[in-house]
Amino acid sequence: MNCRALNRGKYWPTYAYVEIRMTREDFINWALPYYEEFMAKFKQTPVVDRIDSTGHYELKNLQIISKSENTKRMHTFFTPQSLAKFIVNQC
Repeated sequence: MNCRALNRGKYWPTYAYVEIRMTREDFINWALPYYEEFMAKFKQTPVVDRIDSTGHYELKNLQIISKSENTKRMHTFFTPQSLAKFIVNQC
């Protein structure tokens, strides 16, 4: 998350305007219960996913999903509508 946000790792140009809008402590307090519940229920590897892929990393835009589901979603590209929404939200 830290490397992708604002394209700090220089490998994710589509993340150039994506910010982290929470503290590390807030994230841990939010994530731990969800991770524990997910692991108990599904026995799969959980990952953090942005609900709105054009939005920022903030608690109201995060969910815990399986790694396999996240991999499927990674192959989805911007539609013209979602790209326009992303650009408008950044200005």
